[in-house]
Amino acid sequence: MQRIITAGVDGSVESLDAADWAAREALRRGLALQLLHAGDESEARTGLPELDAPADRAAHAVDRAARVLAFAHPTLEIIRRQVPGPPVEALLAA
Repeated sequence: MQRIITAGVDGSVESLDAADWAAREALRRGLALQLLHAGDESEARTGLPELDAPADRAAHAVDRAARVLAFAHPTLEIIRRQVPGPPVEALLAA
């Protein structure tokens, strides 16, 4: 079993800050970083950008965080995961 450090991301500035801290910790320990986003991606879209923006932000949170962190920490191995369900349970399971 591979040892990794996991950070939950939801598209917020705070979650990106936490992921950056986790990235630095992963580098310090010589481990990979797993970026995890949990939630229900099946929510109906309204077609109105101003109403759909939060859901769109969350849907792309892992990819956006991975791009930012790969630029800041080019030698870091980053694993991306999106899982359904409540974030607390997903983070505890990870």
